[in-house]
Amino acid sequence: MNKKEKEIFKTIRILCGPMRFRILIALSGAGRSGLSVTNMALIFNTTLSRISHQLQILRKHKFVKATKRNHEVVYTLSDHRVQKYLS
Repeated sequence: MNKKEKEIFKTIRILCGPMRFRILIALSGAGRSGLSVTNMALIFNTTLSRISHQLQILRKHKFVKATKRNHEVVYTLSDHRVQKYLS
């Protein structure tokens, strides 16, 4: 397997996580305003811990970026290409 194929495989593995995929879709719909961990936990009816863990994976692979606004961290998609595929 060449380098490009490995990158594609890694990306597909990351996106195959159902919660990670749902998070990306939600962030796609939120646009530039983004969503906080608390908002996502409410949307998906799950724990803050579960959302945080999935966001950590997405941040590590540069799918999302975090911005601190007031007292909370807001997440947005980090790459317009991701937005294009999810629209």
